[in-house]
Amino acid sequence: LWDIGKEYVVFARLENGRLVSGNDCGPLSDSARVAETIRQIDGLRRETSASIEGEVRSAMPTGPGIADVTVRIHGEGKTYQTKSDARGMFRLRVPPGHYEVIVDPSLRTSDYNWYYNLHDINLVRGQCAQLQLVPR
Repeated sequence: LWDIGKEYVVFARLENGRLVSGNDCGPLSDSARVAETIRQIDGLRRETSASIEGEVRSAMPTGPGIADVTVRIHGEGKTYQTKSDARGMFRLRVPPGHYEVIVDPSLRTSDYNWYYNLHDINLVRGQCAQLQLVPR
């Protein structure tokens, strides 16, 4: 619930012609952090790239990370590649555009990825696609 008289940062999306907001899954609804959040959002104006990051986990949602999994990202005429680190984390900066994430076929996206299809990720400046991958 929101308190009257306090400021909040609300992220919304257009869905079936209506503006819809949901649970932010984080500290963004903390009214004490509004100014900091606004500064961070304002900083996005200076961004020139986007990023795709995530984690490779042995089980959903919090199993141990899996290291050395190759992640390829193809789009905008280029292929970018990295490997998950010792904690199973990966991150690649890419120009804004349309991408496909290519991973080992033994992996799939978890329910955490409700927003992203690995074969159809469209990114704008400053956007970060966050993925969670787990064994099939």
